[in-house]
Amino acid sequence: MYNFRKKIYNKQNFSQRKGKSVMIPEEVKESMAGPIMAVTATRDANLRPTQVRVFESRVHPDLKTVTCFIAECNSAKMIENLEANGRITLTVSNPAQNDSYQLKGNFVSWRRNSEEDDSAMDGNMAQFREVLHHMGMPEEMIGHWNLWTYKPGLAITFEVDSVFGQAPGPDTGKLIS
Repeated sequence: MYNFRKKIYNKQNFSQRKGKSVMIPEEVKESMAGPIMAVTATRDANLRPTQVRVFESRVHPDLKTVTCFIAECNSAKMIENLEANGRITLTVSNPAQNDSYQLKGNFVSWRRNSEEDDSAMDGNMAQFREVLHHMGMPEEMIGHWNLWTYKPGLAITFEVDSVFGQAPGPDTGKLIS
């Protein structure tokens, strides 16, 4: 079990492990503004993946760094992997825009969510349920989205070194940046 008593973790040397950081294209930033459905993944030393649901994400003003917000209750292995090898991927879909992207990069830090972060997660989840309603999903199915426990949450920040298009079509998997 991971000890979440420490409040923040930083590991600067991971930024030199892979490639150099890249600029996140404006259309990717706009798509990530929400509402989104997203997952983030890491791997352990034996290359076994760990994936968790992301409830909100933010592209930083430098357009090279992203923070994703996850539930603490299922994040212990994720944090353990990040502290061990530093590689992370975030796959983000915006159903309202029919966009999907995968961002890969190097772990920078994690911290507990602030009240502002929790509010942003609430807002994204409300917007996402609204999009599902407009897409014709039955109300009884949308109600299940309220069952996810995402508080308390953690904020994981990473520096992006590659961006791939993941929307269905001939350019799926194409390196964008």
